[in-house]
Order: sequence, then structure tokens, then C-alpha cells
Amino acid sequence: MLDRTIPPKIDGKIKFTLPEIQQTKLKNSSNIYLVTKKDLPIVQLNFSFPAGSKFDPQAQEGLSNLTSYLLDEGAGNLNALQLSDEFEKLGIIFGIGSSQDEMHLSLLTLKEHLDRAIELASMIILKPWLKESEFKREKQKVLGKILQLSARPSYLADAMFIKSCFRDTPYEHPEVGFNTSVDNLALDDVHQFYNKRFSPEEMSIISVGDVDADELSEVITKYFGKWDTNSEMENLSFNFNPDERKLYIINKDDAAQTEIRVGHITSERKDPAHLAKMVVNSILGGSFSSRLNSKLREEKGYTYGIRSSFFFTQKSGLLEISTSVDTENSFNAVNEILNEFIGIRGNIKDEEISFTKSYLTKRFPSLFETYSQITRSINNLVEHDLPLNYYHTYIDRLNGLSKEEILDASVKYFNPEQLSIVLVGNGKEIKKQFADWNEFNIEELTPGEVI
Repeated sequence: MLDRTIPPKIDGKIKFTLPEIQQTKLKNSSNIYLVTKKDLPIVQLNFSFPAGSKFDPQAQEGLSNLTSYLLDEGAGNLNALQLSDEFEKLGIIFGIGSSQDEMHLSLLTLKEHLDRAIELASMIILKPWLKESEFKREKQKVLGKILQLSARPSYLADAMFIKSCFRDTPYEHPEVGFNTSVDNLALDDVHQFYNKRFSPEEMSIISVGDVDADELSEVITKYFGKWDTNSEMENLSFNFNPDERKLYIINKDDAAQTEIRVGHITSERKDPAHLAKMVVNSILGGSFSSRLNSKLREEKGYTYGIRSSFFFTQKSGLLEISTSVDTENSFNAVNEILNEFIGIRGNIKDEEISFTKSYLTKRFPSLFETYSQITRSINNLVEHDLPLNYYHTYIDRLNGLSKEEILDASVKYFNPEQLSIVLVGNGKEIKKQFADWNEFNIEELTPGEVI
């Protein structure tokens, strides 16, 4: 019988084997990244294209997102219901989504249905109907979603924070778009976007599961081999000019709390200092035992939780601190956040570094627990142009960081002079608290001016 009074022995070693990633290129120039796992008779597939929201033309924000809604609304010889029924009958989990940089189509299927699953994916990618009736229906869905999101203080805070950091770049607008921009979209816009963004040379395929490279290449070639469409890819060229030392107060009278976002733009994912930045962020607000959580949750009781995180696009990234507090604590919470943000620069203890390295090391295997997690981890490498052996050297590089490298990152990449602050809540009450505050330039906005 198990004696639960005796804790399990820990030998200090992590028994974990990283998946081996293979890469191959098809004759049509599509890239395949594959991990063969024979544990279960299933295969996870991800098809990606450079068709994210950053490619939305001006005044057509939301076009990528709406296109993703339409792709599986009829394809090949199957209408939307028939496609859905076919996936359900075979037990295939299928999804389409659009991010800022890419559009993804994902499949999780039993090995025995792999051929049919890829055939269905090829129909959606190569032969989408993109008809007027489906367009009108999906457009109304998106407009309804925008209406729902616009009522959420958290969405307003996120949207304004992204706009502040990515102002005047293709990244500044929400992926879902705006009510006016989506309402003005026409079916021809979807056709033009699809024709420009989808081509075999731009398609990346990630496979994790019970299939080897030769077998997968054969099936992919069977359904995509004759695809020779040339896309009209344009190179996006722009400079980042984020707002600095700005505080935005967005009035939402019925908000129960104040949503807070604090942060600034940061370097891209493949920056050599990335791991040093991650260590600093974990100490600041990236874990439950972080300085921010200890101060604002444990000591002050302002919030149930606060977190700092890095989010990356192909061109740049964001450092974001997010939380929500009672309206009456809005000023005090912002003040404490700024104190901790400034206080971490060049001021990190040896024991904090040691604990954080251990924490990041021990959580590393969790990135590869499931087939979908492995797929996302591989996509991270592909999307950000990182070497395929990146994860094999991760632990050594992390533990090899010197204190000086970490302190340098805390100064270089955590800059209080570049901060933007967004507060969404009862504007009148928030404004009172900041009446005598001159640390940042304050601008008041309505929700309509944000989205």
C-alpha cells in the first residue's frame, strides 16, 4: 500500500528524450518537417502559409481572418456540412486559424485515415468554393464576434496595447479586424487574398506521429504534387515607431475592474539574448513566485494574479505585463508595477537566477508532451527561422548563461523610457487617481476610438 506520508525520491535528473526533426522538400518546393512517433497510431499535421493579418491591405483589416473562416465552407465536391460530416465520421479533428504572421490548417487523424485526411486538406487548400452565400454568412459571424469582443475590457486593453506598440505597422490592428473594415469587405477581396497568399513554395507542412518521411512525402505528393500556382508575394517593409511614455485611459463605465497593460516593443525571437531575456522575465513576472506576483498579489492584495510575458511576431516582439484590479487600486497597482519594473534592472540576486534556471529547465519537457505541443514547438522554429537543433542545445545554453549576461539583458531589454500603459475601466474614477501624475503623457479614449 502506498504510504503518502513519504515523499517520492528525487535524483535531480530529468529523463527526457527530445524528438528528432527531419526536413525534406517536395518537388513543388513545399517544405516538410517531420517527427516520427510510433507510440500511438495517430498523426498530427499542420499546414501553414504566410497569410496572416499583417498582410491585410489598408482599410481591409480582418481579411485574413475572414478568409480562414471561408476556406472550409465548401471545397472540392463537398459542401460545408459534408466536409464537417466527413471529418466527424473519420474521427478527424480539423481546425483553421489566422495569426498575425501566418494562416494554419491543422489535422489530428488516425493513421488508417491519413490518406483521406490529407485528401480533404488538399481540397480545402486547393479547391475552396469561396462562394457569395457562404461569404455573407461567415462575414456576419465575424461581425458578431467583433461586437462581442468590443464589450470586453480585456479585449480593449489588449487591442490598444498592441496598437500603441506597433503603431503605423501592419501589426497594429486586431487580427479579427474592425467592424467598419470587415463590413466593407467583398468576396472579390477574399479571392484576391487567397490567390496572392497560397502557393506550394510558401506552404510548410509539419507532421508528428506514426508516419515516416517517405510515406508522408508520397501521400502529400499524391494530392499536392500537381499544384504549381505562383503566388504574388510582396515584401513588407516598415519601421517600428512605438509610443513611449504614454498612458491611455479607455472609459468603460460598466467595467467591474480596471484592466491594466504595461510594456513595450522588444527584439525578435531569434535575438541571441533571448534566453537571458526569458530568465529576467521569469523573475519579474513570468512565474507564480515572481516579483510582480509576490508584490501585487501576496503583499498588497490588489489582484488575483499578474503576469509578464513575451509575445513574438516574425519582425519583432512585445513585452507585456497584464492584470486586473479593483478600480480604487488602479493608481497604486500601476505604481507598484513601475517600481518592480525599474527595480529589476541590474538588480538580480544569485539565488533568483539559480531558481529560475531550475524552473525553466524542469518545465522544458512540458513543451513536448503531446503531439500538438510538439507541432507548435516545431512551428516556432520554422516561423522564426531558428535552427532545427535549437531545442537540443537549449538546456546547456540556459544553464551556461552568466550573471553578467542576465544583468545586461535586464537593462537593455527592460526599458522604462519605452513603456506604454493602457487602463480600461471607469474612466472618471481612474482619471481622478492620476490627476497629479506627470510621469507619462495621458490620453483619454472611448472604446470606439480603439476598435
